[in-house]
Amino acid sequence: MSVLLVSLMTSCGGSKDVSKGSSEDPAVAAAKAAVGAVVGAKTGMGVSTADLPDFAEVPSGAKAIHNMVMNQDNSLGGSLSLQTSQSMEEVVKFYKASIAKHGLKIMMETAAEDAMMLNTQSEDQKRSLQVMLNKGDDGITNINLVHVRKKE
Repeated sequence: MSVLLVSLMTSCGGSKDVSKGSSEDPAVAAAKAAVGAVVGAKTGMGVSTADLPDFAEVPSGAKAIHNMVMNQDNSLGGSLSLQTSQSMEEVVKFYKASIAKHGLKIMMETAAEDAMMLNTQSEDQKRSLQVMLNKGDDGITNINLVHVRKKE
């Protein structure tokens, strides 16, 4: 997952030096930059979520903006960007329940006033999900899911 995440964050501006003059946690700043950059790349075309694994759930009413799929020798995964009118608090509650339901464990949780990141992994380390959220304009919550599962 780390290669996919680093690639995603680098391509989306996550490598920007946010430490100069900012008290914001660098991980939160990188997550906000990644979500903002991917969500900003609207195509106007319908985006399918049919290929998602069961543990990468989409909140009811959320609109898929971008779906990128990754297929490597030993793993499958991707990045899905969504927008919803639900509050960040509602979305966090949804994902924490979903994470528990699918047997994932929160390995790291980072939060700020207008952004949140959850890194999760299954006990057998065969599935992982990263949930990045930030408050957008006009009450919109931006969501980016990075999901990886090892091939059997």
